Amino acid sequence: MRSKREQGRRGRIRKSRLLALLTVLGFLGSVSFGFGLITAIAGELPKLDPSRQLEQQVNGFIYAAESEASVGSPRVLAVLRGSEARSLVGFDEINPWMRHAIVAVEDRRYWEHRGVDIRGIGRALWADIRQKKVVEGGSTITQQFVKNALDRNQKTIARKVREAALAWQLTQKWSKRRILEAYLNTIYFGNGAYGVQQAALTYFGHGARYLKLHEAALLAGLPANPAAFDPVANPEASRDRRRVVLGAMVGEAKITPQQLIAADVTALPLADEVQLPGTEGPAQYFVNYVKQQLIDEY
Repeated sequence: MRSKREQGRRGRIRKSRLLALLTVLGFLGSVSFGFGLITAIAGELPKLDPSRQLEQQVNGFIYAAESEASVGSPRVLAVLRGSEARSLVGFDEINPWMRHAIVAVEDRRYWEHRGVDIRGIGRALWADIRQKKVVEGGSTITQQFVKNALDRNQKTIARKVREAALAWQLTQKWSKRRILEAYLNTIYFGNGAYGVQQAALTYFGHGARYLKLHEAALLAGLPANPAAFDPVANPEASRDRRRVVLGAMVGEAKITPQQLIAADVTALPLADEVQLPGTEGPAQYFVNYVKQQLIDEY
């Protein structure tokens, strides 16, 4: 009888020791993973600086297809000024309407959270469940900036975790003003325009400092889907999207309903008013067509 009790007691001790060992190993594994993640993130933070990305841009060329009788170097039809048409501007050089508009429509709790918005993720998930499709994104402006800056297209859980961790770490290193400035300097607005300064020049012919409410609302609606909300190619969708942005600004008390109504009836930019950036040389219509094909393809 005593031997059975002794065996039972020894069995429980072995199980306790095994559980303790597994707990220690799990803890060490978590620490190791966390240390590795932090080390990797620390190495990637400098890559997020838009000025470093701008330095890496190189010119591209479009050549004419010459006949067999032609001799010498091929004729240059156009110079593409960098793979991305972009001009960097400071936070105070971006009109407040633009800053309010992008935050209202993309990340309304931007100034409150630390790079990852748990409430926003829950709200987006609930909206998706109710609509039975993806209708609202859960990524914050900081997460979007990280994703765009690192240019990672693979959609994996590991990448999402890494982006969230990097977004959180970035808020410890950079101010909210700097992150929003960097985000607005790097996002794509369609028609070859990267960054809010180039977008303002492309669609309205003036810098980001001079954007009006209706202009800022239109631009803020573009990054979600630049092709679908293109004011020239899809004016109705663009107008609807602008109205969504204006409505979000009303919801955040950045504008009044009367301002929404006034901005909503403002005309969209016309095709001949949109100045496609980044090309020099003859045959501009053909060059712009080829450039857009390259953007869409790559």
